[in-house]
Amino acid sequence: MLVLDRYAREEFHADPDDLRLTPLPIAVRTLWSEMGGETGFFAYDQAPPGWHRVLGVKRAGTSQFDTLSRLLGEGDAPSGPIACFAMEGCGFHGHRGRPWTALRGNVHLSVAFTPKNFPARHALAFVVLPAVATLDAVRQATNGSVVPEIKWVNDLLVDGAKLAGVLTATASEGDRLSHAVLGIGLNVEQTPEMPGTPFVPAVTSLADLETGLRHRDLLGPLLKAVITRYEELLTAGPKSLIEAYRGASGVVGREVVIYPEGIDDETPVATWPEPISRGRVVAIGDDLSLSLAGVNEPVARGRLRYLDEPDNPGERAIDLG
Repeated sequence: MLVLDRYAREEFHADPDDLRLTPLPIAVRTLWSEMGGETGFFAYDQAPPGWHRVLGVKRAGTSQFDTLSRLLGEGDAPSGPIACFAMEGCGFHGHRGRPWTALRGNVHLSVAFTPKNFPARHALAFVVLPAVATLDAVRQATNGSVVPEIKWVNDLLVDGAKLAGVLTATASEGDRLSHAVLGIGLNVEQTPEMPGTPFVPAVTSLADLETGLRHRDLLGPLLKAVITRYEELLTAGPKSLIEAYRGASGVVGREVVIYPEGIDDETPVATWPEPISRGRVVAIGDDLSLSLAGVNEPVARGRLRYLDEPDNPGERAIDLG
């Protein structure tokens, strides 16, 4: 089922001749309300191929990613693959709760999967999936003129500027995955006004890259790419996803320094803790850990900074040796 409000319908370009269904089933009506939907809606029999339900609203008052995670955690799991998008909203965030600006014209997509009998040991594949799928969608929509690279672990960059960020939450029961929630923020029509940091020196958008693309041009390819990679994961396992992630990585061969998690973007550089590791990245493991030249132990967690990126203006640089 495809359920959209008027604004989302205009962007999605749903066929106006499709059957309109009223009222919504109770489960869909509850999910619609939780996702920020109000009274006016257009409901259609068919969702895009592979999706059980897709819901789109003009504005979400809170993170749809968090809402889906909460509903699934409470046992109110919607059946089948679910996708929700908001034209704009507040309360959106990235990894470790870092704020994400949800501007109209950009893509803000959250999805929920409840795979049956999926091994919990492969849950890390759901960290890889949204990054690879977003890259697939951007490459398709731009006919290959824009091909982002992935900065470990979950940023997509073009020429060193952040184009998109992805987010994953999973939960397991015993040795099986119970659910996975993915979040994707992709700058299409607007570039958020964000000060540069040592971790994210600049942001960009497809508008800045002069692609001429609109929100509607990315939403369809993104939904298709996510469900295609998901079905591939279920049928063939995580190997091809990990290989695609490695192939798109921008960190291999780069000189980096990796700091502990928990450093806020506004924290003065001079007060940062000592790095976990530093050096040239030579490989990415199946567990996404980074192997650095001359370093015995791979690094599995942390915040990565390229050594050739500047500090914030006016801040004292750390002597990296």
